[in-house]
Amino acid sequence: MEMHNPAMANTSDGQASESGSHVSTASETQRRSFPLSLAQQRLWVLDRLEPGNGVYNLAFAVRLDGPLDLDAVQRALNSVAGWHEILRAEFHVEHGEPVQVILPCHAVGATSVDLSDIPRTIKDSRVSQVLYEEVGKPFDLSNGPLFRTQILRLSPSKHILLLTVHRIICDDQSLGTLFAEIAACYSARVRGEPWHPEEASDGYLGFASAQRERLFSDELQSQLAYWKQQLVGAPSSVDLPTDHTRAPNAKCHWIVRESIGAAHQYFRRSSSIGSSASSACDSRSCLCVPRYSF
Repeated sequence: MEMHNPAMANTSDGQASESGSHVSTASETQRRSFPLSLAQQRLWVLDRLEPGNGVYNLAFAVRLDGPLDLDAVQRALNSVAGWHEILRAEFHVEHGEPVQVILPCHAVGATSVDLSDIPRTIKDSRVSQVLYEEVGKPFDLSNGPLFRTQILRLSPSKHILLLTVHRIICDDQSLGTLFAEIAACYSARVRGEPWHPEEASDGYLGFASAQRERLFSDELQSQLAYWKQQLVGAPSSVDLPTDHTRAPNAKCHWIVRESIGAAHQYFRRSSSIGSSASSACDSRSCLCVPRYSF
């Protein structure tokens, strides 16, 4: 088995013009910080309580049939990460409060694992092992990027593309959209065409900022004061009965669930258009989900 991290370009071409040129903007070259949304803050607190836990990872894998252009995959990752600022987020503490820091555009790596020499009788089990280990590998929220891509080479014409991301920057629905955008950008790169994303890239950062502003609005503070008054004298905790004692450390086991998602269908359509160098997917993709045990 061979593993390597292919060399990549030093800049993102995610917002290239029709002619292929690219002009860096302030959002691509400066380090900026934003407040966390309430959902992000919950995940950040959980990570601080139990760091080094991969239980909040999301993953999507798809099988690819046909030659795969690794350089096009790498450039597609660069482009998508350059377009979506949230994919360049790290999480730090400033003035005692957690913030998400958006890093300047930088090259994104795709780890490649060559399993082509593994005997067929044990290849499936080895593939499952590699996927299991990769999906469960924790992220360091203070050291981005908080998503990674792994390409498993099963033969010269068969690959598995695995995308793993932390929930603090991506939810289940957005994961499918992200995968579809990578596929669309890959297809454009293979055909030698520019990629034109459809939506603005700073939507979630704007949402998080607006949510914080509402949180400290006069109306919300008035409601908060009302409920504090109503709950004066309430017990500080409530001991609810449980059916069994919780173990000191909960364990998470990853399972692979077969599915056919919109992102996979998009990848199959976009990657099989007009180029012999593109890849077509088979009829299955898989979503890796956690299962807890106590």
